[in-house]
Amino acid sequence: MILASSDENDTILDPFCGSGTSLRVCQQTNRYGIGIEINNDYASMTRARLAQPFTGFDSIDVRMERVPNDLNDEAYRREYIENHIEWFLKNHPDRVEKFLDTVNNIYSRKMIQIELADLLDELAR
Repeated sequence: MILASSDENDTILDPFCGSGTSLRVCQQTNRYGIGIEINNDYASMTRARLAQPFTGFDSIDVRMERVPNDLNDEAYRREYIENHIEWFLKNHPDRVEKFLDTVNNIYSRKMIQIELADLLDELAR
């Protein structure tokens, strides 16, 4: 949600920050996060979480790797794949290859190898 609805250097307000998930995302994606939490236990948990070194996001949503079955138009499919990688997998580079494998499995009959090679080339830049 934060990546989809804000840009780097934006300020994000989370009035019910709980354990600080949104603030952790802000911290790692160049956004300023302001969190409000009435429960002292959660506020302490958030402070401790934000003080820890970052070794990767703590969870992966399996929906980030899903591929729609109706991307039959080559131009639309290419645009979808590029946007999906930029928006959903940008902070999970270890998941890009699996996503592209899934795309290839679904669309291999429709995709020419050149299309896939070009896409991989562009993403490597």
